[in-house]
Amino acid sequence: MEREDQRPRRHRAGRVLDLAHAAVAVRERIAERAAERPDLLVDREVRVQQSPVGEQFGAGADARVPRAHDQSARTGVRQVDGPEFHPPRRDEHQSEALHTTHPPGLVACSSRPGDGSVRDPPLTRERGVGRMDPAESLGDRWTPLEAASAPIPTPYGEFRARAFENPSGHVHLALVFGEIGEGESLLTRVHSECLTGDALGSLRCDCGVQLRAALRNVAAEGRGVVLYLNGHEGRGIGLVNKLRAYVEQDAGADTVDANLRLGLHADLRDYGDAAAILGTLGVRSVRLLSNNPGKVAGLRRHGITVESLQPLRTAANRHNRAYLETKQERLGHLRSTGPGLDELPLAPVDAASLLGSLHPRVDRPYVVLKYAQTLDGRIATRTGDAKWISGEPERRVAHAMRSGCDAVLVGARTLLQDDPQLTVRMVPGASPLRVVLDSTLRTPLTAKVLSDDAATVILCRPDADPARRQALVSAGATVRDVPPGPDGLRVDEVLRLLRSLGVASLLVEGGGRVLTSMLRAAAVDRLVVSLSPTIIGSGIEAVGPLGIDRVADGIRLVNRSVFLAGNDVLMGFDVANASGVPAEPIG
Repeated sequence: MEREDQRPRRHRAGRVLDLAHAAVAVRERIAERAAERPDLLVDREVRVQQSPVGEQFGAGADARVPRAHDQSARTGVRQVDGPEFHPPRRDEHQSEALHTTHPPGLVACSSRPGDGSVRDPPLTRERGVGRMDPAESLGDRWTPLEAASAPIPTPYGEFRARAFENPSGHVHLALVFGEIGEGESLLTRVHSECLTGDALGSLRCDCGVQLRAALRNVAAEGRGVVLYLNGHEGRGIGLVNKLRAYVEQDAGADTVDANLRLGLHADLRDYGDAAAILGTLGVRSVRLLSNNPGKVAGLRRHGITVESLQPLRTAANRHNRAYLETKQERLGHLRSTGPGLDELPLAPVDAASLLGSLHPRVDRPYVVLKYAQTLDGRIATRTGDAKWISGEPERRVAHAMRSGCDAVLVGARTLLQDDPQLTVRMVPGASPLRVVLDSTLRTPLTAKVLSDDAATVILCRPDADPARRQALVSAGATVRDVPPGPDGLRVDEVLRLLRSLGVASLLVEGGGRVLTSMLRAAAVDRLVVSLSPTIIGSGIEAVGPLGIDRVADGIRLVNRSVFLAGNDVLMGFDVANASGVPAEPIG
């Protein structure tokens, strides 16, 4: 049996050694075998087997099932609307890396060695929407036929869903809001199918967040189209190959080189169907909601006037940050994560500088303590009121920080006093796992943390009321036992349990007793404090007694960073004496 490491392959830098083995579609599939190791890592062996995936899932599932156009791959030139991509050079000036120098859609396959540049492999596709010869007109290519139409109510308003089926069998969905009218300057999103992101909420990409943001923006505009293109899964390589590419990414490749290692192009999408459907809808010119200039070139090549490119910013998380940066640096996308912190705009911000370098421990997550306090050090009045100490710009940053972490945690007192939702609402981003420390299960069944906006884990004592436990489980929460400690639940056991659940980064938002317990246990890696220009006198302090009698024994904070958010000042510090067994950094 042929082993993958015995076949010609590419270096990580993207340089092609030999493309002969990938010149045409072959009836093979790659299978992965994993062996569990004591250190929780995975030994991965990739081998080539016969019995193609296509025999199990059909031709639409396997890029290497032969097609009629496979012969064209041998010529070395194919037409696609994907951009030229760039080698992963970190010393290259960004403005030079974000511009192509030859016509959009024309990509030459080459195996010339010696110059160290990335070359495109032959173009194979799993479920691509097809390609268009430059000489073809939209009318010659395909006349869209509407198969069905129905109103679809969404959280953002009611859209008219219009389905169009093309000759290949793909069904594209045009979600139309309001009246198209003369079709001029229509706010439009051309969205590529992404099952894992759109339907499953995968954090590896920002597709689902962008789809929801586009629906919201179009509804707010009052008229527009969100065009959902099937056959674009994984930038055109298909679902099976996308999962294979994930394996390569987990082994160290970026999203571009992962495709290359599999003998696939970095971007196989074609926007001819999109242009044809927009034309049928009566759309003449669009303002395109996208971070991808390649979509602009693709639509223009197929006859659609693109007036402007309007970015869809999202808040990055530790799972997709490298992916978003690679798309910007190597595929020419606009910056996806919004501007860094300074004076904050209304768009989402990149909170990475506040969260710090995420280094989880073997026995616990990377822990960030975050709270807002008045200038005289209070997180609430003496009656417990805390809404709102900070201003809206600061709260927007707090939501971006939530999106950047795997989980957000509060104590039962904060839950009962404030009834927080603990989701990401003020910026486009994925909501983290919600964790509540509630030793006696006092969480009301009407609490906002039990909404279906995100998953919720409630941690309690083993002797907590069984009836309350069952009621919370029936309400959708996961309830787990943690050994009790002197001030509630044992901090070390709480963190060990969360780490076992896959939580590598944890944002702790309060209240005061929880903040104090975390600091006393030396379980904090990063501290972020927001100072509000308000004085309230007596009230609830952020941190209680820590058993420190001398200033010299105080918790030392290092690596200061300071930012402005409206009238509030955000300060971030690393904690110098955090405890735990170090692990590899995660971002």
